[in-house]
Amino acid sequence: MSSKKVEVIVTLKDLQEVLVRDDEEKIKDDGRWPLLIDETDQVATFFRHTNTNYVNMANPSQMEPEKLRMALLGAVRYGKPLVLDLMGCDILHIVKERVNSIHEGLWDWILDKTLVTEEKFTKLIKEDDGPEYDERQFWANMDEFKLWILTSAEPEPALLKTFYIIRVKPVI
Repeated sequence: MSSKKVEVIVTLKDLQEVLVRDDEEKIKDDGRWPLLIDETDQVATFFRHTNTNYVNMANPSQMEPEKLRMALLGAVRYGKPLVLDLMGCDILHIVKERVNSIHEGLWDWILDKTLVTEEKFTKLIKEDDGPEYDERQFWANMDEFKLWILTSAEPEPALLKTFYIIRVKPVI
């Protein structure tokens, strides 16, 4: 996993190719999850209309641990991106706390991509989640799980090394 500062600049129309399909496998090869800096205020709408589990992290009801757990499990189970929209707020430290309140160390499991191993993702499954979330149902798609973090604010410098930065600029 890379720790170097990378920043890719794209337009909204390029997002499908660069992020969703990762045509050149730059994100995959880098090893870090993307942090998107949205200068268009349109990326959230794009994500809500694609096959993602989108979570508005500034909405207190969506930040409830049980709702976060189910959004995460669903993304892993169905091999979809989990989009955490920070809504331009400096709340990533709160997001980390909420995620870790689901299970100690969960945030690190997500960042280091070890969540999608049997001994880790199964710790999130509860007996009353139903047959759809039986651990045997996960194996077909869980390698497709992704984490995308979205913000419209300039991230703190430490995050520039933690995440693969994609800056979405308006078409001029």
